[in-house]
Amino acid sequence: MIQTMQFNSVWRFAIAIGIPTLLVIALAILPLASYIGYAAWQPNAIVLLVMRAFLMASAGYLVIRRVSNNLWAAAVAGLIVFLVEQIGVFGLWFVLNGQFDSAVRTFYAFAMLSWVAMILGTLGGIAGRMRDSRRRD
Repeated sequence: MIQTMQFNSVWRFAIAIGIPTLLVIALAILPLASYIGYAAWQPNAIVLLVMRAFLMASAGYLVIRRVSNNLWAAAVAGLIVFLVEQIGVFGLWFVLNGQFDSAVRTFYAFAMLSWVAMILGTLGGIAGRMRDSRRRD
């Protein structure tokens, strides 16, 4: 049975993913402002990737804890955090700098890796459900 989200639920959903979304924007702007690349051999890039993954999972966790017990909502929360970071920050950065080829590549990267963000959001949602089940016992 598919449940529809009412306006109050959508508002609570937006508030729940607001903090991880703002933090992932800050994490994305820091390397762009200081021109630190995301090359895999740099230790700071690995730390940033782990933090981005944690924020996607925490969005799913917060949605399960505050809004709904639906794992699809948790998956969408991780996807929205990834969308804001990839398209909203990196894509806009490249467009403003006139690097349209790189901006198109951010769309490709989002399309290819969106399933990873949904899995991370779902894992965060599962962690939120596990905490709820422990609390009830």
